[in-house]
Amino acid sequence: MKLRLIVFLVVSGAAISLAQTPAVVTPPQTRAARMAAIKGRVAKALGLSTAQKQQIKTIRQQAKLTAEPVVGKLKQNRAALTTAIKAGDAAQIQALSETQGELLGQSLSIRSQARAQIYAGLTNDQRTKLDAIQARIQAKLAQRKAAKSAVN
Repeated sequence: MKLRLIVFLVVSGAAISLAQTPAVVTPPQTRAARMAAIKGRVAKALGLSTAQKQQIKTIRQQAKLTAEPVVGKLKQNRAALTTAIKAGDAAQIQALSETQGELLGQSLSIRSQARAQIYAGLTNDQRTKLDAIQARIQAKLAQRKAAKSAVN
């Protein structure tokens, strides 16, 4: 009788431990991986042709090449700004902050021009779909922001 009880306890313990195996944990995606996945879903939702996909790829590559010098200047300026902050140099902080703003504006301009070229290459139906997707994303972001500010 005791042997049956021990066997029962061992078997049920093993069954319980097997039933409670942790779920497979996927590593967190990088921002680049998430963005690539989103771009893929948007391309699929818009029904982009192969030619449109290639055109978009070319536009993005050109924008990246155009932005490289600006990105380099932004990094250098950010490092100089950090040094000025540590030194407490108010005049240098002001000048570098203005430069940073100008560089950020140039970067935004490059990205916006690329987006305008991409948008121009879409059909009217694709533009309508893209506008709806962007509206949903903005609504979700606003909802998250509202929820976050309600918590704080």
